[in-house]
Amino acid sequence: MKSGSINNNFRATFLNTIGIKNANNFLENLLHEDYIEAHKLRKAVQKYDIATQHRPEIWKILLGLVPEYKEARDFVHQQRSEHFRYLKSTAHLLKKPVEEKCAFMEKVDSISIDPEDPKQQIVLIYLTQRYYCDAAQPKYFVRFQDLILMTQVFQSVVINDIDAFWCLDLFLKSRAVLSNDEGITRQVKIAQRLLESKDPELGSHLLHHQVSLFQLTSEWFRTSFASLFSQEKIYRVWDKLIGVSPDVAGCLAWVLLNSMKGRMMLSDNGPDLLKMVPTIPENAMDKAMQLFENLVQDPKEPKRKDSFGLQS
Repeated sequence: MKSGSINNNFRATFLNTIGIKNANNFLENLLHEDYIEAHKLRKAVQKYDIATQHRPEIWKILLGLVPEYKEARDFVHQQRSEHFRYLKSTAHLLKKPVEEKCAFMEKVDSISIDPEDPKQQIVLIYLTQRYYCDAAQPKYFVRFQDLILMTQVFQSVVINDIDAFWCLDLFLKSRAVLSNDEGITRQVKIAQRLLESKDPELGSHLLHHQVSLFQLTSEWFRTSFASLFSQEKIYRVWDKLIGVSPDVAGCLAWVLLNSMKGRMMLSDNGPDLLKMVPTIPENAMDKAMQLFENLVQDPKEPKRKDSFGLQS
C-alpha cells in the first residue's frame, strides 16, 4: 500500500473519531453551523492545514474574538467596536505618555509612534489599553517593534483594523507564556528535552562551545517567530500556536536548530553559532516546517500531549 493511501486512511479514521465523515468538507460544513464547536476546530487544526479562506474566522473563534454561537456575533461585534473607538480616542490623548512609558520599559532614550501608520496606530491603542485602561495590567512585557511585527500578521489575515487589534490583544494574553523570561524559559526547556532525546550530538556541541538554547531561541519566542518566517510560513506556525498550544513554540525551536545541524556542527566557536540564528536558509526552513507539522500532529507524549516534551 502506498504511503499516501495510509495517510488518507489515517485522516479519515481521525475525522470519524470526532464525528466528521467527510474530511474535504469538514471546515466548510462546521463553519456554516449556527453553533461552532471550538474543540472540534482545535482537533482539526492540530492535524490539518487551514485553508486561506477559512483562517480569519477560525483564528477569531479560537482566540475568543467571536462567540461560538453565531446569533451572538452581531452584538459582540458592536460591543467590541464601541470599545475600540473609545480606546482609539483615548490613545490619541495619551500618545506622549505612552511613548515615554514604552521608552522607559525598553530602556531607550525615546520611542516615536506614528498614529497615521495603521500598524503603529493599533500598537498605540494596545499600549494605551495595557498601561492606562486595564484594571489588572499584564506582568509580561512586549517590545514595540515586536508588537509591530505581530500586528502586521493579524492585519494581513483579518483585514479589518478593529478585528486586528482585538486579535492582537487576545493573542498576547493567550501566549503570555512566551512573553516573559519565565515563559521563554519554559519553551527553552521543551526544546532542550527534545534536543537531549532526539539529537544529543548537537546538544553536546552547543554545550562544548558554551552556547545556551536561551541565547539561540529567545528572539524567536518574543515575536512568536514573526521576526523569522515569511508570511506564508508564519500563518502555518500561528495556526498551531492559536489552535493547539503555546508550547508548540518549543517544538518549533528544536526543529529549526535541527535543520541547521550540518552548519552548526562545522562551527568551532560560540559567536559563529549565534550568528547562524537570524540567517536560516530557506530550504532549511522548509525542512523544519515539515518536521514541525508532523510533530504537532503526533506529539507521541504518553502523559501530556499538550506539553510537547515538558511535563508540568
